[in-house]
Order: sequence, then C-alpha cells, then structure tokens
Amino acid sequence: MERKKITYKDSGVNIEKAEDSLRKIKSLVSATHDKRYVPNKAGYSGIVKISDRNLALSCDGVGTKTLLHLEMGTENWAGQDCVGMVLNDICASGAKPDVFLDYYATGKLNTEVFYKVIKGIAESCSISETVLLGGETAEMPGFYEKGEIDIVGFGLGSFTDKYKLLDPHEQIEPGDIVIGVSSSGFHSNGFSLVRKIIEEMQIDIKQPRKGSSTPIGVQLSEPTRLYWPLTKKVCNSISGIKGFSHVTGGGMVRNFERIIPENVNCLIKPSSFSRPTIVDWLVSRSGISDQEAYKTFNMGIGFGIIISKEKEQECLKCLSELPYPSWKIGEISNNGSGKVIIEN
Repeated sequence: MERKKITYKDSGVNIEKAEDSLRKIKSLVSATHDKRYVPNKAGYSGIVKISDRNLALSCDGVGTKTLLHLEMGTENWAGQDCVGMVLNDICASGAKPDVFLDYYATGKLNTEVFYKVIKGIAESCSISETVLLGGETAEMPGFYEKGEIDIVGFGLGSFTDKYKLLDPHEQIEPGDIVIGVSSSGFHSNGFSLVRKIIEEMQIDIKQPRKGSSTPIGVQLSEPTRLYWPLTKKVCNSISGIKGFSHVTGGGMVRNFERIIPENVNCLIKPSSFSRPTIVDWLVSRSGISDQEAYKTFNMGIGFGIIISKEKEQECLKCLSELPYPSWKIGEISNNGSGKVIIEN
C-alpha cells in the first residue's frame, strides 16, 4: 500500500493562511511608516534610517524545535538556533550584526535549562561578534505547561562601506549564478512537520539510525549554522554581491523567490550539491513530495549567494576557505515569472 504523503498543513501549520493574515495587517503596519522607514523587498530584516544611518532589525524564535531540544537535553543548541535565526536574517540584508537581545519564557524557571540556553546564546553572539545586551526572562505559571519554554531573539545590525544594504530585485539579472552554502541539518524551520513525520512513522528518536552511533534526536537537534563569518569574509573579499538568501521558513523555494525580480526564474539543480544525511534520511522515509520538501525545508542549503557569472570562481575560491562546503547550485534564467524551479 502506498504511504499517504504528509504535508506541512497536516502538521498544523498553514502557510497560505499565515500569508493571508499578513496581507490583512499590511495596511495597519504601513500606516506607522514615516521617513525613517526604508523599503526592503526581500524582507529578511526591517530597515530604518536613524540620524542618517540605515539600521537592520530582525526578530525570530526557535519554534517547536524547542520541544526536541528539551527531550534530547540539547538546550545549549537552542540558544544557537535563536541567535542563528535572527542574525542570519540580518546578514542576508547585507548588514553587520551588532546587538542581540533574548526573550525567555516558561511556566516555572528551571535554572539548569535556563543556564544552558543563555550559554548557547552568549557563545553564538561571540562567534557572531555581536553584543548580547540583555533580555527578558518571563515566568508565567498557568500559561506554559510544566517544563515548557519559549525562546525568541531580537537583533540589530548596521551598514558600512563594506556591508551595504543589498537590493537584489534591482541587481539580479539573467545569467547570474546561484551559490549555495551548506546547512548543518534542518536548522530551526519545519519542525512541526518533522515532529509529525516522527509521530506518523513511530520513530524512536533516542535510538541511532542504521549506520550511525548518534541518536536520531541529537542529529535532528543540530543547531542552525551561524553565517556571519561567511558574509563577513565574502563582503570583505568580493565586490558585486547581488543578493543573499537565508533559507529559513518557506524552504528553498520561497526564500530564493523572495529575492529575485519578477521577470526571471531561479533554476536550482539538486544534483549539484549534497545534503546532510539526516535530511536525506528523514525526507526519503517520510513520503512527503519533493515539492513539499523544497518549500518547507532548506534541503541542505542554509544560505544562498547570487553573483555575476564573472565572479563565480572568485567567490567559490573565497568560500572554499570556510569549514563547510559551498557549490554552484543554479542560475538565473530570463523570461521568467519570479519563480524557483527545481530541476530534476
């Protein structure tokens, strides 16, 4: 019997409904905009101009992956997930991350778990050369169940001569090259679907998969890669970067679509890059369609760079000095409609 294909909607997350809700509040938000607001189509960060200087701001959280961290005892990685989700978005706008604040909420404070999370946040801020300014610790009995926590982060970044506000919708053109930088795993998106797959397939996450000695849950908990060292190196070494893409919610499809113009397409060749084994293993066993997988998960690419064909080799050489792989994974085609096409 053919296995029923699981979708993100089956896990309780309705992307289309969320996008419709955002459209409904757009006028409420835009009514607050004045001369300080700087339009930014890609939208990874909000941009404001204060005292003649553009600043990038972002807010995000760990989401339901937190439940997995609590079960596997990897709460320090939850701290890195929080920092990565926020600061990688700031980097995707072209900015240099400067400041981070956290929000930690729980029903009853477990000091050991709290320490591990904040330690992970602090270490990740150090790697990202970012000041951990402080935050809020909220203890709310009756609101959260025993042992539950929620972790959210807020970040601020700035632009300089080296770290410029990118305008990919104006810069990207047919013939440009798409370079993909590897992810460490699922990062911190799509975990409602990951957890649904685990439940439907009755996977024991405390056990290793065949050929591995590491429990499945620990592999799934692998934290979000911090891409500031990458964007710092690229911005200081390569001129003419046209766009960055942080592959988060919406997977590879929606995150490349958000940075390309409406008159081109982005062609992605999955055969050109490799995926972390845990990603391949779970996706192949789950029965979800390729279409669902590429619009939900990063599928092995955590960060993207769009650059001209002439800069391709220079950029790849620069990236080869980092401790994780990068590949040319596609190109920008003409006569398009602003879509990402996954070529089999």
